[in-house]
Amino acid sequence: MSKFLYIQDFHLKGKNSINRIGNYFEDCLMKFDELISIAKENKVDAIIDGGDLFDSPIVSYSVCDAIVDKIEKSGLTYYCLFGNHSERYHSKEHSFDTTLAHILRRSKSFKYLTHIIGNDYIIFGKEYHHDIEEEIKTDGLYCEPEWPSEDFWKVGIVHAFVCPEPFPYASHVVCDDIQASVDLVLVAHYHKVWEKKVGNTQYLDIGCFGRNSITEANIEPSCVLLDTEKRSYKVIKLKTAKKGKDCFDFSKIDEQKLKDNNINEF
Repeated sequence: MSKFLYIQDFHLKGKNSINRIGNYFEDCLMKFDELISIAKENKVDAIIDGGDLFDSPIVSYSVCDAIVDKIEKSGLTYYCLFGNHSERYHSKEHSFDTTLAHILRRSKSFKYLTHIIGNDYIIFGKEYHHDIEEEIKTDGLYCEPEWPSEDFWKVGIVHAFVCPEPFPYASHVVCDDIQASVDLVLVAHYHKVWEKKVGNTQYLDIGCFGRNSITEANIEPSCVLLDTEKRSYKVIKLKTAKKGKDCFDFSKIDEQKLKDNNINEF
């Protein structure tokens, strides 16, 4: 029996974004402390991060150390992917000098997510890279041939613009158009919360763990508890996450909407 706790799109950084009030960094650390508490309460084997732990490829030592210290002190293992914000040039191969790459080299508690194989389950990661959406459209989502998968519970962690319906702009792939032999796909990168079943594959996007943009004010930061014995998942909303009205200055929301509309028209 194994349990895992999943999060995505943390976007940790040491300064506030535009319209953000309070202290974004401290708010993030408070949520991270709750995440660790949830992990310990449920006796999970590890925390799995779907990508974009940091908001940029390089962050300050204080931001980096704050997260590493908390994980190492907890005794937990932290699996992670390279999201587009944590990469250089949309490529893991060119991201050897990033903060995340440094952590993976220096901390035994942090591991790069390729695949985790248990007695009757497999969890695999698919990180962001240029044109990943086109790749998924063409190749689909499958376990590698050398991985045991027959009668296994198969969970894919994907950092790509997968969405439930066509998007007006940006490269994306609609989940209905994906050929997959996976039981559950946890979708990172797209910050909107959605859930949809296509054939035998369940898609779930819990949205961002950290909220940078005022357009994300209504998102309730959450994590997902994966139970491999029950082959189930449970979305857990964080109690320490503040309400949107306590995180953002809404006096400029009309200005932001106008900007977004201009982008859409463009």
